[in-house]
Formats: sequence, structure tokens, C-alpha cells
Amino acid sequence: MFERRGIRIDLILLFLLGVVLSGAAVLAQDPDAQAQKAREAAQESLARAREQQRSEELRKERERFSDELGKAHVDGAGPDAVTAARDAADQRREKIRLDRLDQLRQALKDFQGATAELSEALGFKAPLKEPARKMEKSAAHFLDLIKSTSKESSSFDSSEFKGITPSELGWETLTTAERLAPELAVVILTQRDRIVDARSFASLPKLRAELLRLQWMTQRLK
Repeated sequence: MFERRGIRIDLILLFLLGVVLSGAAVLAQDPDAQAQKAREAAQESLARAREQQRSEELRKERERFSDELGKAHVDGAGPDAVTAARDAADQRREKIRLDRLDQLRQALKDFQGATAELSEALGFKAPLKEPARKMEKSAAHFLDLIKSTSKESSSFDSSEFKGITPSELGWETLTTAERLAPELAVVILTQRDRIVDARSFASLPKLRAELLRLQWMTQRLK
């Protein structure tokens, strides 16, 4: 009987030891998981802030346009004054569009520069964190634009990277960036020429998923 009781106690101790070790493993992983969640939360907050800024700009523009039209009517002005008010509002909207276009052009330039820096760093086996950070920052401008243009959600399965080495991750990031650069240039062309292409619009969710995939990789390069 004592022998059986001793066996039960040993089993209980082994079970408790397993629980402690499992808890320790979870705690060891928690800092990385928490850091990743913090990065994702920060990026989401930044995207929301940018979206709110754009919405605020459009709201103010609509208010100025309405005020000018109202003032033209109150002052008893004729059609010419109303037309002038509309033209002024159109000019301001065009300025906002051109400013955003300049931001996208600079973002593409920065993206291409970061791609070249990443290629060089991989060749010399140098740290990849800095070019990866620049790439992530410039790609965020296109992600913000796509989020405001297409409401369709996009995601990717990170399980494809299971077991990938840091070197392989670096080269895959470079390959992805080189593939996406021409697509980002097309996005700028559609914004510049105000092209409404059904095929381009339909491809935005896929492009967003690719950018999210690239973002995931750049955040893990060291």
C-alpha cells in the first residue's frame, strides 16, 4: 500500500513539474509576443490617426465649400460668384490630392532606396534592421492609401515562415520588395492620372496582403 501511495505521489510531482516547466516556457515567450502585439497596436493606431487626419481634411474642405456657397447666396451674388466658390474649393481639393501624390512618390523612392540597402547588407552579411525599418515605414504610406480606398479586409498566413532561417527571411524580404516595387509605381500612376480601372481596384486587396506580409518580415529582420 505504501508503495502504491509512493507511486501516486511521484506521478503527482511529475505532473506539477510539467506544469511549472510549461508555465516557464510560456513566460519565456511572452516578451516576444507582447512586443509584437505592441508593434501591431502602434501601427494600427498610426493608421487610424492618418485616416482620421484625412477624414478631417475632407470634412473641413466640405465645410469651407458650403460656407463659401452660402456666403455667395447671402450676399446676393449671381452665378459667377457661386462658380468662383466652387472653383476655389476644387483648387483646394486638387492641392490636397497633389500633396498626397508627392508623399507617395517620396515613399516609393524611399522604398526603392531601402531595397537597395537591404540587398547590399545581405551581400556583406551586415545588420538588416535599419534598411528593414526604412522599408516598413515607406510601405506604410501605401498601406494607408489602400485601406482608405478598399474596405475589403486582407490577411496572410504567417505559418509559411515556420522554420525559416534569418538569412532566408532576409532574402525572401528582398525578393518580395523587388516584386512589389513595380506594383507600387502603378498605384502612383492611377492616383496621378485619376484612372478608374476595375482590374487595378480589384487587385488592391491582394496588394494589401502582400504589403502586410512584407511588413511582417521587415519587423523580424535584425
